[in-house]
Amino acid sequence: KNIVSGGYRGTVVGATIAETCYKELLKNGLKALQAAKRHVVTAALENIIEVNTLMSGLGVENNGVAGSHSICEGISILTEQDKKTFHGEKVGFGVLCQLMVENALKELLDEVYGFCIDVGLPVTLEDIYIENTAENIRAIAKHSMKSYWDAEPFLVNEEDVFAAIAAADEMGRWY
Repeated sequence: KNIVSGGYRGTVVGATIAETCYKELLKNGLKALQAAKRHVVTAALENIIEVNTLMSGLGVENNGVAGSHSICEGISILTEQDKKTFHGEKVGFGVLCQLMVENALKELLDEVYGFCIDVGLPVTLEDIYIENTAENIRAIAKHSMKSYWDAEPFLVNEEDVFAAIAAADEMGRWY
């Protein structure tokens, strides 16, 4: 559901924008990162700037957010660790957790974990300065339930999120 407009369904255009954002990130993300490191502007960098500003803004306004942002919100309960990472890094790890909750196919996991590793996004709890303990994972899972999990097309509970965080972290270690 679209949380911005009060619970209406997401739009077709918003879903198309989200899909285009994903494709552009995969196509241009690493090239844009390399250009930015050299302080040069390339077509790839311009495309990623567009994805990050215009497209993602339109996407969230037309479709809202879900589990990935819930994980980001959950991490905020661990205040010391929360201060050490950027919003996008926490949401990036949240994407991996959301994929676990959604039982994503291995091919999609390969693609997303591979992209994250290529561009230096976190794939483990350690990457976001969180000790992998049941207490920390439980705190994140519990706090994340106050956020956007209800945007998923099925019921998600705290145990699902706890398991997803642990599985996403383990999968990140494997990759």
